[in-house]
Amino acid sequence: MRKEFSSLSSWWNRINPLWLLGLPTVVALAITIVLMRWTVPVLIHVELTTQRMEFMVDSAQVPGTPSLSGLNLRSVGVESFSSIEFEPGTVEVADPSLYEVDKDTYPSAAWKHIPITALKAGFDNRKSTLDPRVTIEETEAPANNGLHLDPIVGSPGARVSIELRGGKNQGLMIAVTGGRAVNLSVHGPYTVIAEHIGMSGVASQSFAEAAELSYRVTPRRDAPWIEITGRQDHLVILPTLEPQKATTELAADVAVSTLDFTRQGPSGERVSALTGNGVITFPECPFLASMTIGESEPLELERLDKFSIRQLILSPGASGLRLIGDGLTGQIRVRQGRVPIERHLTAFDVLTHNARLMALFAIVVWVVPTTIGAQRLFKEFKRP
Repeated sequence: MRKEFSSLSSWWNRINPLWLLGLPTVVALAITIVLMRWTVPVLIHVELTTQRMEFMVDSAQVPGTPSLSGLNLRSVGVESFSSIEFEPGTVEVADPSLYEVDKDTYPSAAWKHIPITALKAGFDNRKSTLDPRVTIEETEAPANNGLHLDPIVGSPGARVSIELRGGKNQGLMIAVTGGRAVNLSVHGPYTVIAEHIGMSGVASQSFAEAAELSYRVTPRRDAPWIEITGRQDHLVILPTLEPQKATTELAADVAVSTLDFTRQGPSGERVSALTGNGVITFPECPFLASMTIGESEPLELERLDKFSIRQLILSPGASGLRLIGDGLTGQIRVRQGRVPIERHLTAFDVLTHNARLMALFAIVVWVVPTTIGAQRLFKEFKRP
C-alpha cells in the first residue's frame, strides 16, 4: 500500500506545474466546443394556420384514441380503398341511358330495384386493375337524413394527412396509411356513385359494364353503417362537410412523432402550405426569442418527442386549418427563399443561461485544477 502511494506521489511530483495551469483551460475549451455542438430537445409551443399538414402517430398515443375526430358530412368520396361494405335493406340502380344532362339528375323512371343476393353488399377493389372511386351522398329526404364520419383511429406509425380542397372550407382530403377501417354512420337512405367498379352482393344488371353507375340504398335499421377498408399503403377519403355555423374540431390531443406543413407545388417541388403567419414560442427557455414563420416559408419540426397536437380546428371564414401543439423538438428548420435556416438549442445554451450550472462547471473544470497548479508552481519557486 505504501509502495503504491509512494509511486503515485512520485508521479504527481514529476508533473510540470505549468501543465496544471494550462491543461484546465484546454480541457474547458474542448468541453465548451462539445457542448456547443451537442443539441438538446427544447419545449416549444406552436400556433399556425395551414392548408395541409401531415403527421405520424406516435407510439405514446393511447390505444383506441382517435387521430381524427368525427365529422357530419354532406358527401364523401373514397379512393385507394380495399373494400366498402354495408348491409342494405333495399337497393336501386339508375339506368345510365336515361340520365338528364341538362338537369344533372335521373328521372324517377330510371330507377330499378335490384335483388339483394347476400347479407352484405358493397365494392371489392382488391383485384381491380383500374383506379375506382366511390362517392356516397346524403339524399334530400327525409329531413333527418345525413352522414357521419366516425372518429378515425390511427395505429402507431400510421401517417395521416389532411388538406383543404375547394372553397368555403367545406371540402377536405384525408389520407391514412396502415389499412385501417373507417366507418360511416348513416341516418336514412343514401346515394352511391360508383366509377369503374360494380356493386357486389346484388344481382347483375344489363348495364353493369357502364363506367359509372348510381345506386340508391336504404340501410337495414339494425345496420346503419358503412365500413371502408383502406389499402395497406393508404386510404383516401374526400369528405364534404355540412355548411359550417361554428368551429369544427378535426383533432385533439394526438401524440405525433413527425409534423410536415408542405404541399406539392406546380413544378412538383415541396412548398409551404401555411396560409398565415405562424408563431413558435419556447415556454421553458425565456432567453430564446419567439419565432414568426411567414406563410411562404416551409417549416419542418424534426426529432419530436412527447409532442401532441392539442387542437386542430376549422372555422367559418378562416384561411385554413388552425393548429395548436406543444412538445419537445430537436431541431426547427425554416427555409426563407432558397436559404435554409436552422434553429436548435445546445447544451452550451442551457449551461450559459443557468447561473448555478455555469458556476459549478467553472469550479470543477477550471478553478480547482488551476488553483492546484498555481499552488504547485508557488512551491517550486519557494524551493532553494
